Amino acid sequence: MNKINRVVVIMLLITVISGIKNSAEAKNIRRFAVIVGSNNGGPDRVMLRYAASDADTMMNVLNSIGGVSGNDSLLLLDPDRKSFISALSKIKNEIAGSKQKDKRIEFVFYFSGHSDEEALLLGREKVYYKELKDCIRGIPADVRIAILDSCSSGAFTRIKGGTFRYPFVLDSSFNMVGDAFMTSSSSNEASQESDSIKGSFFTYYLVSGLRGAADMIPDGRITLNEAYQYAYNETLERTEKTLGGAQHPNYDIQMNGTGDVVITDIKIKTSRLILDKKITGKVYIRNSDNVFIAELQKPYGKEMEIAIPAGEYSLLNQIDKSAFEINVKVSPEKSYRIALNDMKQSAGEETVLRGKQKPEKTHRKVQVTFGYPLGSNGFNSLEYSNDFSINLLYGINGGVNIFEMGSILNYNEGEIKGFQLSGISNINRENSKGFLLSGVSNICMDSASGLFVSGVVNYSEKKSEGFFLSGVSNVCMDSTSGLFISGVLNYSDQNSKGFQLSTINITSSDVKGFQLGVFNYAQKINGVQFGVINYLNDGEEGLPIGIISIVKNGHFEFEPTAGEVIYSNFNYKMGIEKFYTIFKTGYSSYKNNSVYSLGIGFGGNIPLSEKQKLSLDLSSNNIYYNNKWDGDLNLLNKVDLNYKYQFTEKLSFLIGPSFNIYITKEKVDGRYGTLDIPYTIHTNEWTDGKLYTWIGFNAGLSLSL
Repeated sequence: MNKINRVVVIMLLITVISGIKNSAEAKNIRRFAVIVGSNNGGPDRVMLRYAASDADTMMNVLNSIGGVSGNDSLLLLDPDRKSFISALSKIKNEIAGSKQKDKRIEFVFYFSGHSDEEALLLGREKVYYKELKDCIRGIPADVRIAILDSCSSGAFTRIKGGTFRYPFVLDSSFNMVGDAFMTSSSSNEASQESDSIKGSFFTYYLVSGLRGAADMIPDGRITLNEAYQYAYNETLERTEKTLGGAQHPNYDIQMNGTGDVVITDIKIKTSRLILDKKITGKVYIRNSDNVFIAELQKPYGKEMEIAIPAGEYSLLNQIDKSAFEINVKVSPEKSYRIALNDMKQSAGEETVLRGKQKPEKTHRKVQVTFGYPLGSNGFNSLEYSNDFSINLLYGINGGVNIFEMGSILNYNEGEIKGFQLSGISNINRENSKGFLLSGVSNICMDSASGLFVSGVVNYSEKKSEGFFLSGVSNVCMDSTSGLFISGVLNYSDQNSKGFQLSTINITSSDVKGFQLGVFNYAQKINGVQFGVINYLNDGEEGLPIGIISIVKNGHFEFEPTAGEVIYSNFNYKMGIEKFYTIFKTGYSSYKNNSVYSLGIGFGGNIPLSEKQKLSLDLSSNNIYYNNKWDGDLNLLNKVDLNYKYQFTEKLSFLIGPSFNIYITKEKVDGRYGTLDIPYTIHTNEWTDGKLYTWIGFNAGLSLSL
């Protein structure tokens, strides 16, 4: 084992062993930060585009997962020299005033902007490296970290010429004190920013590392050493072939003791993407504004977590010459797990080799065929596109512009526009637009739009838009939109938009719109699911309405309660927080006779605060006397409004009124009804039955499962 490998192994082992005590010690750390972004480097410098946004990004990372509270941080955008020095002085005074014997203080300084060999450039003014280093070292913190993302910033690390050590530290105890300075380039190199990532290369990869890409162990904590190594390797690789030339980040350490400094902790309460261990290759993450958030090299066999702000993201996984993608929405303080089979292959762009062209098809007005080998055209017809194609048995075409009819089969390797009619099947390998009608199937191997009607199946392998009607099944292997109606099954392997009506609706990705069926399945729905059984992997959005609604990250509650007529009730609720199905059972007694209830209902929670909510439940319950039912109507309908207070993570107390309507035809001891109702606000009796109305109560517990 060579020297470098031994160092890496020692690093990993010591970090894992010492990680047990870090969480307790981290509670005694208070961290301050001054973050500066300056696009303006003076009249002789090109105005930067992303220095301010880089600073804002760094501030968000430190505030969310870097242990810096908003009150302990200052963000300066395009400051002058006076406000720059004043900010450092203000933080120095705050740290001096908060210094405690049992608390560790750490300070982070970040600058993105212009610089030269001797100073940071703030418009027409300068802050010299020596005075900046003196200011930083004058701050009374245990650890001081300075990060400069600017041209020639490597000169900053050589002011006092520190002695070389291995990058930062080789274990994770918390007795390290001193300074760590990190720069985006060496003393004679330009630091570069890019329009493609909308930021500087160094900050982009540093932030990606801090969000989790640099987690080598993995233990969910990104140390200064891990962050630097990741930013160095990725920045150098990305800039080697740019016009600005290779960019080599630098560092300088002036520290005593043992241990490394943990910069970010992605295990704290934050939104996260979790990449399954089977995912490998380059992974790019963009937000809803199409801005890069993170880029990382994902090794196979290692699960990876990336901390990101809540929001909508697109993720692209590049593996050799193939690409796979997925769109996700991450909720606040929630994790979104992505498995390899969740992603869909990205459609490649059709290209033509230089010097070669895709052959154009010969255009004809009319083609008439009898089928091959009886017909006169046979497979030579693939070279022709036609306005009209009449095929007495089956036809083979290179495309149709207006109308095609075949008694058995229509097969095309070119684009279809207009109307296509077949007794058995229409098979099209390129775009299909218009109206397709067949007795058995319509099969489109590329994107399809329009109206598709078949007796058995409509199948499209790429993006499909329009109206799909089939007696048995509609199958779409890519994003779909519009109206899908089939007798048995609608299946889509990518995002679906619009209306799905079938006995079974299955979409393994997100659905926007409406699903109506006996059984509905979706990864996530932004709209409504209505069926007997609904299944969702993600219930943060949308509304599943059904007898049974199973939501993987949804709402499951068990509630034992007491009431005025049914003394012991047991309710099980399943669905989502705002709409769930209730399954109810209960027991009471009347003059030493047993009374049982069995019911079903629907309800939802209305949040009032973090620990308080209201629940509104509607249910219908059948009442059985002495565990028997002779067919007489005994129906107890209830509207329950309960106040819930959560006093542990899983357990809540509930209490509230209920409005009750009891309709019965059964007589017990000479009177209608099997319930011992204490009082009523209204009764209505007819020839063979009676209706009771009263106000009751519920009280009990709610256990979240």
